[in-house]
Amino acid sequence: MAEFFDFSLNQNPWWETKAAISKDSKIVDFEEARLKWHPQSVLNLPLTTGAVHIIYGPRQVGKSTALKLLIRKLLAKYDAHNIFYFNCDLLATRKDLVELLTDYLNWVKAKRGKKFLFLDEISSLPDWPFAIKWLIDSGLGKNAVFFLTGSTSIHLKKSGEYLPGRRGEGKDVFLYPLSFFEFLKLFYPKAEQYKFDGKFSALKNFWHSVKVAVPDLPEKTQQFFLTGGFLRVINESSPSGTINSSTVELYKSWLKSEMAKNEKKEVLVRVILEKVFESLATGISYQSVAQYADLGSHNTARDYLQFLKDSFFLLEAPLFEISQKRVLWRKNKKFYCSDPFIFWLLFSFVFGGEDVSQIASRKLKDPDFLAKFVENLVGTEISKKGKELFYYQNRREIDFVFQDDTLPIEVKYQRRVIPADFSYLKKGIVISKSDFFVDKEVLVLPLDLFLLLG
Repeated sequence: MAEFFDFSLNQNPWWETKAAISKDSKIVDFEEARLKWHPQSVLNLPLTTGAVHIIYGPRQVGKSTALKLLIRKLLAKYDAHNIFYFNCDLLATRKDLVELLTDYLNWVKAKRGKKFLFLDEISSLPDWPFAIKWLIDSGLGKNAVFFLTGSTSIHLKKSGEYLPGRRGEGKDVFLYPLSFFEFLKLFYPKAEQYKFDGKFSALKNFWHSVKVAVPDLPEKTQQFFLTGGFLRVINESSPSGTINSSTVELYKSWLKSEMAKNEKKEVLVRVILEKVFESLATGISYQSVAQYADLGSHNTARDYLQFLKDSFFLLEAPLFEISQKRVLWRKNKKFYCSDPFIFWLLFSFVFGGEDVSQIASRKLKDPDFLAKFVENLVGTEISKKGKELFYYQNRREIDFVFQDDTLPIEVKYQRRVIPADFSYLKKGIVISKSDFFVDKEVLVLPLDLFLLLG
């Protein structure tokens, strides 16, 4: 047990003194950050015994920081020895995980009260759910609350299949990069979202009040075009609109490490992403990607695109047939970058050259490219609200449609929008550059306003 204690103490310094949490690198970075975001979806998770909470999202989005903030919160109320944190990147197999947790639970069993087990980046371990299942079934974990994080969606989304009836009141929490509204609240804490109820006059009043309360809203939108919702990028970007090169390299290293772990060839990832950018806002097939990248098989294209989705770099929008109310999985799909910063990160990874700030500044001066970028941005904002993305295409295309009664969304980011531009849309929302009006059952509104709708 002494060996276990020595091995784990480095990651759990609060066992010696609770005050040690304040010196944790994640807590220090959080406190020193110019702008702070408190991840309430994690901080307010139920602490019911037997709960297995799963927190997933991209690397560098703040999952580890969220865990450390929750640990700090728990230390104010619970015995420090009952709180166990471990970064599973240091483990090789599920057997290692079982042995680690068995040693801890045996070591701490004399302590009264529930135990809190924080297992960071557990998705790095193959077959990790079977280790958690064994602990629960053996009874060792019956008095524990589990908090598991990971950066690869496929290993975590299927957890329910591996842990049937064993998660108690556990929740799934996806930590997205900040939405535009959350980004704006960093600067304007009193900013409010608006839930559109169909009353155009009320929406006009809201829009007027926003422009008064947030006079630099256009500038904030442009800033978000570059930084996206990654808090570290936002904090390290300069007022002049540039991003520290070391920050960009940090995120590129994430991309390259994911490629290495998943045995994906960098040269193939580049050429596949090149095809994605070439086809931005247009449906493409796995076969067309395979031909473009000279892969030999559409299955290889599908495998690589699935990897980019599971690692949170890309979003997928399949074709949805409205009249039949079904998804046409075999038809062409649209692919979007998962966040504005990820857009520029991947763009610079594929095409090289200037830094991301210079690339963004140059490319966004092209009206056609800007319109496609805005469609990508709208897709990411919809996704961050937890909605699945689909598009519709018959004689005309509708950019975003949904399986429920959510209004379809068409992006017309151009100098002027008139009803003839969307005559095929009987009911829905059209996102413009600056136009704001209603035509029958179609609401035309500026991008800035759309980004503030709840």
